[in-house]
Amino acid sequence: MFSAVGIAFLQVGEDVKCDATAFSKYGHGYAKPFLPLGNLLRTGYLVRADSVPDFCQLY
Repeated sequence: MFSAVGIAFLQVGEDVKCDATAFSKYGHGYAKPFLPLGNLLRTGYLVRADSVPDFCQLY
């Protein structure tokens, strides 16, 4: 299930963002909640931020 924001990102070809709650339930693409995340974070497949403003500064 995508939120309206997620659908809007898909429509303009942007990456889909999700919070920790959604990720722990659904995963995100190749990244599954039961897989170790360290390598996915190191390669940039996933990024992590403490807040929305912090996340926005990453881009």
